[in-house]
Amino acid sequence: MVDFNLNESVYAQYEDTPNFEATSIGGFVQTSRSFLPWLTLSHRLGVESIDIKQINEAALDANRPTRDTTLGTLDTTLSIDRRDRFSDPSKGFLSQLSFGYNQDLEDATDSFAVTTAQFVVFQKIWSRLSLWQNIRLDRILTFDQDAQIPTQKLFYLGGNDTLRGFSEDIYRDWE
Repeated sequence: MVDFNLNESVYAQYEDTPNFEATSIGGFVQTSRSFLPWLTLSHRLGVESIDIKQINEAALDANRPTRDTTLGTLDTTLSIDRRDRFSDPSKGFLSQLSFGYNQDLEDATDSFAVTTAQFVVFQKIWSRLSLWQNIRLDRILTFDQDAQIPTQKLFYLGGNDTLRGFSEDIYRDWE
């Protein structure tokens, strides 16, 4: 069975972190095709406008752009989904591999790609209690040595969901 879906979405987001305060608005169109009940290939074309309200330049690398940015994005994701239930899984796994190309619409030299590999295992422990184990690897690739990646697209560590015991967004790596 081959299944094909077309989705559209519009969003608005507000971020207030120790390093910056910004709003983002955007939208995308996504196509998904299921080759098997558990194998899906998705493509997403979108645009996002990032409006920086306040930035802590002392905490950030001086080479990072502090201007507003409009990005065009093109993402491709391959998913293998072997969960027992989509909305409330208690066993199985989900694996995703994605590649996303991002182009600054104002400056053609500021293009970059984000690659992501994710693997999640779901295991029922007792009655309605399940353990989820999540491993995710992300990498930003630039095509030009002088490319300026927007601050909001960089990866930060610290806080409850990455490095416990450290302040939120305290660790980052620009290179």
